[in-house]
Amino acid sequence: MIEPTDADLGKHVIYKRDWMQPKDWEHGVITSFNEKFVFVRYGTGTISKATRREDLYWATKTVLIKRNGKWKQILPLSPIPRKGECNESRTSEKKRAMAPHGDRSARSLR
Repeated sequence: MIEPTDADLGKHVIYKRDWMQPKDWEHGVITSFNEKFVFVRYGTGTISKATRREDLYWATKTVLIKRNGKWKQILPLSPIPRKGECNESRTSEKKRAMAPHGDRSARSLR
């Protein structure tokens, strides 16, 4: 269970119920809260969902998940961009990596 404050907006949380397996836990980001619910944007969603405080836990540095029958530690999600936003530097890096070698740059691929 968490008790968010205004300083916690944008922080990562994990949604889990007692009966859920770790592979079913959902990662999200707190977008707002009121006296009854915490509003969390899960995965790549663009809409926040009202979630009970008692079902949320703070995301720590690593999370255990089970993939292909083996337990694995992963880092929590990086901040999820809002609809219409993108990380220009990552996009530019990806274009440069995909550009052919030589004098041609990513700009010449347009």
